[in-house]
Amino acid sequence: MMNEQMQNEVYGQGQYEQQPEQYGQYTQYTQYMQQPVQEKKGLSIASLVLGCVGFLAWCIPLFGYPVCITGLVLGIVGVNKGGKGMAIAGIIMCSLTLVFTLINSILGVLLA
Repeated sequence: MMNEQMQNEVYGQGQYEQQPEQYGQYTQYTQYMQQPVQEKKGLSIASLVLGCVGFLAWCIPLFGYPVCITGLVLGIVGVNKGGKGMAIAGIIMCSLTLVFTLINSILGVLLA
């Protein structure tokens, strides 16, 4: 008997093995753990998609400007909300397509 009690204490099964008392549906030792916060990646994904679409839309400046500017705004807001990597990629792609759209507009005016 004594040997068994010593074994339980060695393996951490001594006095703490008691079952906690029940109070309703919660136990005495219930701890409330904070749930992990999920990132809101919707704006970052939208910025990335608009950056991809912008590579097609820069050919027509009428469509290129709204797509690029909207993608930039969503990317900047998305960096703070969540999905930082996708938001940065969207910002870079929208910036490039905005430059291409601007160059296309300038060349269109000069050549016309």
